[in-house]
Parts: sequence; C-alpha cells; structure tokens
Amino acid sequence: MSLDVYTYVDEKGIHINSASNIRTVESYPWEEVESVTQLNKRGTPVQIEVSLKGDKKIVLHLDVDWYAKRSAFYEMLRDYEIPLDTREK
Repeated sequence: MSLDVYTYVDEKGIHINSASNIRTVESYPWEEVESVTQLNKRGTPVQIEVSLKGDKKIVLHLDVDWYAKRSAFYEMLRDYEIPLDTREK
C-alpha cells in the first residue's frame, strides 16, 4: 500500500493532499494568498510559509524535487502579484 502526499500549484491555486486525509485535496485559490515566505537554512530553501486571508497559514516542507520546480512557482507568484520574502530559519 502506498500513500501519496503531495502539493501542487496551477493557475487555480495551491493544492495539498495530506496524510491526515488522503481522500481530500485542500485547495487555496491565488486570491486567498496574501504573501509567501521562503525559509532558508544556511542559504538553502527548506520551507515555504503561505499566509492566507483570515490569518491562516500553511507550511510546505521542501524536498529535492523543489529545486527543479521552484522557478515555475516563483513565476506563478509574480503572475498573481503575491509578495515573496526570504529569511533564515
């Protein structure tokens, strides 16, 4: 048995399938995203914090696949005019 846990982004927003409920995909439209903070450890991205309307926050833990896909993520943020900040963790 395999449990797929994933996060993906597209033109509709950020979509998360979590281990706590593998049958449900939580979607966050770009209109709900207020800002994004990339947390680095010694200069290397390790987490993304997404601040949503209503003081809600989601944290995405980054893995090796992130490096291949991060430019597309940054482009989505620019397209939807979402501020990106970076800081050391």
